[in-house]
Amino acid sequence: MPTDVESQPLPAVVFIHGGCHNSQAWNETLSALRARRPDLNAFAIDLPGRGAIEGDLASLTVDGCAQSVITQIDERLGHETPLVLVGHSMAGVVIPRVVGRIGGGRVRRFISVACCMPPAGQSIVDSLPRAVRLLASPVLGKPIIERVPFLVSRFIFGNRASRAQRARIRHSACREGSALITTRVSDYQSLRDIPVGWVLPTRDRAVPPRKQRAAMAALGGFDRMTTIDAGHEVLITHPDEVAEHILAMVLR
Repeated sequence: MPTDVESQPLPAVVFIHGGCHNSQAWNETLSALRARRPDLNAFAIDLPGRGAIEGDLASLTVDGCAQSVITQIDERLGHETPLVLVGHSMAGVVIPRVVGRIGGGRVRRFISVACCMPPAGQSIVDSLPRAVRLLASPVLGKPIIERVPFLVSRFIFGNRASRAQRARIRHSACREGSALITTRVSDYQSLRDIPVGWVLPTRDRAVPPRKQRAAMAALGGFDRMTTIDAGHEVLITHPDEVAEHILAMVLR
């Protein structure tokens, strides 16, 4: 006899990329996930100002990103399909706004893959390691970040990555609106009533593990967490492991 979980329709799994990236960052993880469960409706979407999604990066806001995510989901799935939202890095400040608007009743789970979720009253920039802030300071005062400085990219994105993987990371990099990483967050109340899963790369230099664990505690905990010996770009460097853990959380 099927269990309650088995008898429920599978949710759609929506992947949201991080800052200075686009949806292509999820390509390898999505391929690995689809190889395991071809029947799972899983896809990545672009935040405004990249891919086919129009948007002015100079004036882009977190709320604008959240509304774009909701619009894209509804255009693709309608308004009723249950969802699992998977985010990487900067998506950690976007997804709470998404859940707050569409309601936790539709969102079955939030899965963080190295999400940056600074304490209330702080911004993503505030939460970065001091050395990274200093290296990135020349571009943070501009409305649009045209390119992440090489040393910053190599230090926070390229660690624990092969040469080919670093080239792949650079390929998925793109311009970013600086307001998205300098806006102070309010709270994560919308996530407190839904299950939270976490994929934590233990060599993350962008969002160090201690800060990810602090974010978990601020959310009230998690029902499943796994670690991977990898850096921040674990979705590109270890896609099979990430896909395996995400699938286990989706089917939980």
